[in-house]
This record gives sequence, structure tokens and C-alpha cells, in this order.
Amino acid sequence: MNIKQKCLLLRDLAAAKYLPAPKVKRGGTLILRLDRIGDFALAAPFLKSVLSQEEKNFLLVNELWAPLCQKLFPEAEVIPLSPGKFLNDPHYRCQMLKDVRALGVRKVLQMRFYRELFVEELLALAAAPEETVRFQTTSFHLQPGLLKLFSLSGAEELPYFPGEHELQRNARFTAHISPEAAVENPWLTKPFQLPERYTSGSYVCIFPGSGKGAMCCWQPEKWGKLLNLLKAPFYLITGTPAEREMIDGILAFLPPGKAEAATDLTLEEFAGVVSHARCALGNDTGGIHLAAMSGVPSLAISGQGQPGWFLPYPSPEFLPPGAVAPLVVTTPCACSDCFWRCRNLSDGRCRCVAEISVEQVQEAVEKSNFSAFL
Repeated sequence: MNIKQKCLLLRDLAAAKYLPAPKVKRGGTLILRLDRIGDFALAAPFLKSVLSQEEKNFLLVNELWAPLCQKLFPEAEVIPLSPGKFLNDPHYRCQMLKDVRALGVRKVLQMRFYRELFVEELLALAAAPEETVRFQTTSFHLQPGLLKLFSLSGAEELPYFPGEHELQRNARFTAHISPEAAVENPWLTKPFQLPERYTSGSYVCIFPGSGKGAMCCWQPEKWGKLLNLLKAPFYLITGTPAEREMIDGILAFLPPGKAEAATDLTLEEFAGVVSHARCALGNDTGGIHLAAMSGVPSLAISGQGQPGWFLPYPSPEFLPPGAVAPLVVTTPCACSDCFWRCRNLSDGRCRCVAEISVEQVQEAVEKSNFSAFL
């Protein structure tokens, strides 16, 4: 981001904070959730519980998973937003801010702990609500000077507890907003259909990629060796087109007819494939959380960049109904909790991921009941 773009963002922050709110009768709740698919998968059951039963609900979400949101939350109006375009296109940003301001909502809920000043805070300011509930954050996530200058005054903030899992944060926020509401899990209804070409459902989903980049991914040759050892009937190896080379590297180790690449799925098709699988294996990535929330047994090969934030899952009382905690295979690391700002790489990969052995994963499968789902 260049100096001009930063200046424009600061200008828009000032305008959002100091422009008078439109004189309209306020009503409705705006929930901001602009994160990745894995975070959204974990948040969806709790989002269901905080939707107002008396007023209109607006969900302002990442445009990438807005189609999922529309099916999971038919009782809310879904507003898609592109965070990247919002940051870099002043015209798009101004229009989104006007649209949010015109909603005239009474309340804004910022359920995400890891929120961003120039996106989420700016949108919350533009909404000019009578009431805002959000998490406290830290200077690690937001620049403290800018946060103090532009933050909403009078917002109610829930405390930040170091080491708390995302599910625990979601549960705590939900209990604060709707103490009597029972947590519902919309993933269990399996609203996303399995594409016709996978009608049998007799496959194991593999997620060899990661939204955090290749440095957080287990080696293709290890995936190939492991999948040959596990002897599942069929593997469906999913990923983005950019991950095709990695997937082809895994397929090269497997006999013909044993596996298939699926890199052309829409997000809705991906959700259908995951939720109807026998089980799933992958890196620390969104597909694992989607599987877990859908009640599909899963195994995650995880490094130590954010131990306890997303993996492993907390105790069962924090799991939404029907969710199945993933089996996690990891290894100790001297630079644990680096937030994936790794300085200890092995051949371009985080050492805490690269040094997990095939034998270690196989042993974890054999010592658990996971092998029953293969």
C-alpha cells in the first residue's frame, strides 16, 4: 500500500468518525465478519444464535463465502464485501461506506477478535450505531495510536484472554449477547449438495494446501506415502487451481484410479464435497474446520504458528452440537506461537510442519479410532 492510498484511508476514517449520522429511526443489527473460510466455519453456529429475533439482521461478510452465508442464514440480509478492493479502490470503498451508513442500524456486533482497523473499524464507524459490542484487541493486531484516534467511543468491549481458542471466543461472545439462546449448528443440515460426479460419497477428502501459504503445507511426497499406507477406497484431493502442481505431485505417488484432483470446485461445491465425505485429512486449513463443524471426522497436520488458537480444539463443552474435534498431529517447536512469521524454515517450509513424519501420522491414526472412517 503506497502513501497516497494510506492518506485516502485516513481521510475516510476521519469522515466516518466525524460526519453526522443520518437522522433516521434506527433499527436492526449489523454483524461484521470479514475473515477466512476456516474462521467463518467455526463462527457460523454462533452467528446463528446472535441473530436478532425482533429486528432485521444484516451480515456484512467476505464476498468469497457470501454464497455459503446466504444458504446458512436465510433470515438475514447478506452484504458481500471484498476486503482487498475496499482497501485499494477509493470509489468502491466510498460506495460501501455510504451503503452501510444508509442501513440505519441500531446495533453493530464485531464478533471477530482479529479485526482490522482499515476495514472492519472503518465500516463500524460508518454504520454510526447506537450500540456496539466487540472484543478488546491488542497492539499486535492494530496500531494503538490510530486505534485510539478512530475507535468508536462508548463501545462495549469483551476482554481478551491469551491462549483462548476461537470456539471459546465465539461461545463467550454469544453468551454475552444472547444468554438464553441455544447454539444451533447450521452445517449439520448439510445444505450444500454433493456434485453429481461424486454421488457415491465413498471418498476421503484431502486438503494439501493452506490459506497461509506453501510454507505451512506438508510435503507432497509425504502425503503420497501416507495415502498409500492408509488404504482408503478413494481420495478426492481438493484445492485451488494455484495448488494444482502440489496436487499433481501427490497423485504421482498413487496408483491410477486411486485418487482424483478437484481444483475447479465452487465454494458451494467444495462445502458439499467436504460435508458428505467419509472423513478428511489436511493441513491446518479451512477445510478441516468445515469438516469438523459438519460432523465429519478429520485429521490435521499442524505446525506451531498459533497453538491453541484454532488447533487443537478445546474441551467438548465448547463444541457446537454435532461437531467432531479433529485429530491433530503436531511436533514441539522452539519458536512456537510465531503467528506464522516463521524464521526457522526447512526447504521453504516451517520446520514445525516439515519435520512431522509419515510414521508419526500413521501412528496417530492407528492409536485412535480414526482408521475406522477410512
